Amino acid sequence: MIRGLIFDLDMTLIDTSSLYQLRAQSKWNSIYTKLNYTKIFNGISNLLALAKTNYQLGVVTTSPRKYAEKMIQHHQLDIPVLSGYHDTIKHKPHPEPILNGVHQLRLSPDSVVHIGDEISDLLAAKAAKCLPVAVTWGLGDKQDLKQHSPDFLAENVNQLKQYLKLVEQ
Repeated sequence: MIRGLIFDLDMTLIDTSSLYQLRAQSKWNSIYTKLNYTKIFNGISNLLALAKTNYQLGVVTTSPRKYAEKMIQHHQLDIPVLSGYHDTIKHKPHPEPILNGVHQLRLSPDSVVHIGDEISDLLAAKAAKCLPVAVTWGLGDKQDLKQHSPDFLAENVNQLKQYLKLVEQ
């Protein structure tokens, strides 16, 4: 039985493509002044609102914790659990960051769905024994994601909501 959802942050919940160049150069102070250049993907706010009534929620990201906290706060996401880059020694595709998130949720890995947009997300979720779900609106190529056999591949937020059995009340 699924009891928790762990999301990747960048390009899964939030379109952060406008910050790519600054991130590549590790210009974090400049990034923090440009958070308003990012946006939550259409439908994600509704998905999270529905999900929090049925599931425990978390974010696992390879981004630094400070950045992730600022991004989550800026977009007013009600997600209580966060595992960022500096919270673990190893990083995705290693399972350690996801297992850290699962531990914070106080759940077993097999009761958690991990949702991400890249192959490293799928590999980490599988290694952590979570259910791996891929989304195609991020950075990952649909065919590449398919080849890594996610439990489900969502091409839009409505498909993800259906998979998670999230319905409007």
